[in-house]
Amino acid sequence: MKDQHSVKSPIAVEPYKILGVKTSNFFTNSIFEGSTSGWSTWANYNNSKIEMAKGEGIPGNAMKASFTTASGKTDGYMIVISNSFKVEQGKNYRIRFSAKCSIPGVSINLIPRKNGDPYNNVADTKSFLLWNTYQNYEFLLDATLTEPNSRIDFEIHEGQGDIWFDNLELVEVDVEKPNPDDYIRFEYNDIKNDRSISLPDGYVDVKGKSVSGNLILNPFTSVLLFKKLQTSIGLQQIPSDSEIRLMPNPASNQVTVKSKEDILSISMYDLNGQMINSYNNPGTSEFTLHNLPKSGLYLVQVKQAGKMEYQKLVIRN
Repeated sequence: MKDQHSVKSPIAVEPYKILGVKTSNFFTNSIFEGSTSGWSTWANYNNSKIEMAKGEGIPGNAMKASFTTASGKTDGYMIVISNSFKVEQGKNYRIRFSAKCSIPGVSINLIPRKNGDPYNNVADTKSFLLWNTYQNYEFLLDATLTEPNSRIDFEIHEGQGDIWFDNLELVEVDVEKPNPDDYIRFEYNDIKNDRSISLPDGYVDVKGKSVSGNLILNPFTSVLLFKKLQTSIGLQQIPSDSEIRLMPNPASNQVTVKSKEDILSISMYDLNGQMINSYNNPGTSEFTLHNLPKSGLYLVQVKQAGKMEYQKLVIRN
């Protein structure tokens, strides 16, 4: 149920925008056209391998990670390890890659860490879902310390099938992140006389109507305004007659995104603007997201032909 007086936000703001790429690719081998050099694997039961999968990339070849045998242990896992590189505290790094899995709907971890004892994280771990067709993933990594000998690990547990990786990229970037205080303004009038409010910038109200100049608030009324941000941080108009639905909402283990039009991709962001997961889904109007993150409020970005919309999703595990 929802309040009959509620309306959708007239704007949506991208969690971040890449202003520029400052370095070349930190990965020495990213497309696996000749080998898997630069990458290695380790398993706690010595039963993992990586190999070049000819003709199984997008396009060309890919890197395939798999378990050679089943250990029979519940804690069996492997990591796929990149070459080493340097990260610096306070700098931003973007990682992109494509991946698929023989068992759809499994979740694996991306761990940026020191390449050596004590193997501590140099940025936050990211978790993402894999499907049996290639999906494109993108994460922003904020380095929490300076470490000249860092690496990326992909952590895969036994029973999650074979994994293919292709088109991996890690670069340092300049990033613009919007601050909610920059685009949301709440004004109220708690006296018996009209109140005049000066608006130096252009705004829209909750119905999408433009507001600027002097705004008159009647006694004991309030208004919620959204600043007309520059498109450089992702301002998008959201149609009030949206046909996109999240079911159920709140959700716990899974949620289905439904629309009258075909969905091109779905991305989920937390309130800090970090992408949690991304799913490519061309050609269907209904898609179910499994293995949802921990309880909280998230933004679900739905891209369709020529438009993009955000929906709020409440998760209660």
